[in-house]
Amino acid sequence: MKTIGELNERVWHRIFKVIYVLVLSSLIAVSVFLVIIMNDLPYNYLSKDQFLSKISAHMQERKGTKVPSDYNLTYSSDQAREKFGVYVYGEGMTYFQILAEGYKLENITDNKTLDKLGAILKTGYPQYKDMANLELGKRVWNKEFKKNAYGNKFTPVINMMKYSIVMIIIWLFAFEVIKRSYYYVSLGKIFPPIK
Repeated sequence: MKTIGELNERVWHRIFKVIYVLVLSSLIAVSVFLVIIMNDLPYNYLSKDQFLSKISAHMQERKGTKVPSDYNLTYSSDQAREKFGVYVYGEGMTYFQILAEGYKLENITDNKTLDKLGAILKTGYPQYKDMANLELGKRVWNKEFKKNAYGNKFTPVINMMKYSIVMIIIWLFAFEVIKRSYYYVSLGKIFPPIK
């Protein structure tokens, strides 16, 4: 045998091609599925206004409590699901951690919104009344939320598509190497003639 056409006449080769395509398709499907799971889709997305509204509601709830810091108020995964309606994993999580982990947040970069965040935070944390609103807003945003923020609500979907495409390209390349190795072993050439 010297050509791919001659190889295609063999039953065992056609069975091998079917297995090859099934395994490749399965690996691609599983990889894309895992990328979707790892990107937490579907996800809860909060815009800037929704985020500020949630923080404001939490600060209103905190008024009158004697707890000096949210770091003393912690929740388990079950409590977070019951109280806030989000699925997070971990024990002893603060409200800020639950908000950061349970939602995809719109990235806040403008000083006006950070200033509002600082003003809202002061309503629940009177010990920061001497700090400038903008400084407090920036400090809390950078420490607690920035790591989980996205440019917009489509960013996680775009990232998922990028990772999926990269995984598909990797599998296609790996299986092309396997196919060329098989041709070399069977026909003596990496790129044998078709007929």
